Amino acid sequence: MTSASTPRRAKHPLARWRWWQVLGVAVFSFGIFGLMIGFFPAYSSAAILVGMALATIGVLASVWNWRTYAWQARFLTAAIWSLMLLALSVRSLTPVINPWWLAGVILGGTYLLAWALPARAPTVSAFLWREQMTPQTRFGRWFLALCIALIPVAGVLGASAGMLGSRFGQDKVVLIVAGLIGLAAAVAVSFASSYQLWPSRPRARE
Repeated sequence: MTSASTPRRAKHPLARWRWWQVLGVAVFSFGIFGLMIGFFPAYSSAAILVGMALATIGVLASVWNWRTYAWQARFLTAAIWSLMLLALSVRSLTPVINPWWLAGVILGGTYLLAWALPARAPTVSAFLWREQMTPQTRFGRWFLALCIALIPVAGVLGASAGMLGSRFGQDKVVLIVAGLIGLAAAVAVSFASSYQLWPSRPRARE
């Protein structure tokens, strides 16, 4: 019988799934992104090794997360997702930013800031989170409405840019757009994960 003072351990949202279902979804999801890192915007043996390494860690982390729903497993799974998105952004922007290493510095700094913000500036983070989820300001409501309106056409625009960009000599435009989308997604995943995980870290409950 559980003591009243002992908090009940949270369960993974997919706790009722079979292990092979979780493994299959994880392999497919992380594998697709791993291949994208290696082949976009051009094939790179080094990039595909990085992509497959991240995908393998992501699959293992997902299964660990599903089995235990431990804080460390949730953190690692979110970190791998955000790193893969960041890798796609770096792969897209380094060919168009000179010097190339400047892209890594800017993108890496933005990525780390997204992870660190909930810990270093909780008040600012709470405001940003509220504006993302239930915006109170006019700008926040306008931005959320714009994002919702663009979701249905985002895939079509991305596919069109990829197919027609090089044909009309807009390779750099396609890379910049893809890089910015990847960066925005990496920052969003990092900030959301950090904001939700930071208060529930093991040391916070001591």
